[in-house]
Amino acid sequence: IMTRAYLDEIGQADNPASELLVRMLPFYQEFHANTYSLDGGIYTHDFSAIAYVLDPSLFRTESWPLYVETDGRCAGQTIPDQRSQWRNLPVINGCLEVHASRLTALYKEHLTR
Repeated sequence: IMTRAYLDEIGQADNPASELLVRMLPFYQEFHANTYSLDGGIYTHDFSAIAYVLDPSLFRTESWPLYVETDGRCAGQTIPDQRSQWRNLPVINGCLEVHASRLTALYKEHLTR
């Protein structure tokens, strides 16, 4: 979770990236407050996907066939086939752990330049 204090610190950098973040944050923060009861913080889903491209060593992953449910009550859920029963699915790296302090340091470094 990127806390309000962390995000406020990045927002003070006074550069185009931090200015964009400041404009976008109210929407993210409102969603996370209403959905997850967070107080100004946000989960790092989108940011983590970008970080994986920049530095995969931030994450511990395992490769499995992966299925994404597209219908019904479980729509949007991602299901790894850890038993290799679904042979016709693409093999994807699934994230199991993240080095959170390194991830947030990476973002702060890039967004406060």
